[in-house]
Amino acid sequence: MKFLKFFAFALLISSFAIFTGCSKDDEDVDLGPTISLKTGEGYTSSDFEVFNDSTVLFGIVANKSTTHNNLLSKLNIYYNELTLLDSTLNTANFSGDFEIKFIGIGTGKLRFKITAEGGLTDETSLNVTILESPVVGVEVDKNSGVELGSFNDPVGSFYSTTERKAYKVAEAMLEQGKIDFLFFKGVTNFNTIAAPDDEDAATISDFHLTEWTTKNPTRFYLADITAEDFDAIEDKCVFPEFDAEKAETKANELKNNDVIFFKTVGDKLGYIKIVDLYHRGDRIKFDVIVMK
Repeated sequence: MKFLKFFAFALLISSFAIFTGCSKDDEDVDLGPTISLKTGEGYTSSDFEVFNDSTVLFGIVANKSTTHNNLLSKLNIYYNELTLLDSTLNTANFSGDFEIKFIGIGTGKLRFKITAEGGLTDETSLNVTILESPVVGVEVDKNSGVELGSFNDPVGSFYSTTERKAYKVAEAMLEQGKIDFLFFKGVTNFNTIAAPDDEDAATISDFHLTEWTTKNPTRFYLADITAEDFDAIEDKCVFPEFDAEKAETKANELKNNDVIFFKTVGDKLGYIKIVDLYHRGDRIKFDVIVMK
């Protein structure tokens, strides 16, 4: 397979082409060669739109003149003024498949040209519109610079992904169903993000979790993406399948730039990126992304 790469397109030529022998000159007027595009399943043969960085299949059939014996001598494919293919032939008939990858937003004309001995030509062309590729994934909400404090810190220790806000202890008690996780620094777990139903979190008397009647079972584990990957996420995200066997009620021993993968009681997936744990060690700043 031959591969041509250029600034706007890449051409991949299929591994097969069919050549047949010459025919007899039987007319004075040379009608010249003919070229056409295959119209079978999978082939494109009319004006089209294509998403950026996508590949389209074309099939070419060319034949020498029906009146003269001038063989096919050259096949060219152009996009606007750019030559994608310049191939020498020496045959009466040609059949070949071509895959063209379209890279670069815009419009243009794709031309297929056949030349025969003696210089007569034929060509066919298609109008092309290259569209911006759709963004795949689900829509997400991103909240940056969220701060939580350990235990009964004035900035609050609890967080709701649906409300995009932190809650202090007394506020969280009144909004238990909205709380997805909390933060604390413990002797054993150190800097920790935990679900309201986490057993270690329940031992912190200042949280009064033993008095809660609704403890959302959010689950966590270290994500397979980096902090840079997290930062690159915009309006949509393709989340991997959440591995329940790896999941825990807490993510502990946190460090700056850790990224935590989580799943809420409502089956919404999200990421938490640790931005800063500060020198005092009992306050956290993070960014969070969650499904809308």
